[in-house]
Amino acid sequence: ANNSFLDKFGFTPFGKVTASLDILQNKTYAAYGEAPDQDKIYVEGDAYLKLEFPLITHIMKASLVGRPGC
Repeated sequence: ANNSFLDKFGFTPFGKVTASLDILQNKTYAAYGEAPDQDKIYVEGDAYLKLEFPLITHIMKASLVGRPGC
């Protein structure tokens, strides 16, 4: 997705899902859709998410499992 509007906040792409997206989609809570406000997340952080979106999925850990060409 092109989220260039996030550039002003210093967001950096850190990964790309290239396979098994269906597994990720089936294990995340998606009922909030696009509702969380990026400005409020930037200003209020996790407190805003915990208060307004208590069931939102949090990624607690990510691992690099390999890089093409290495």
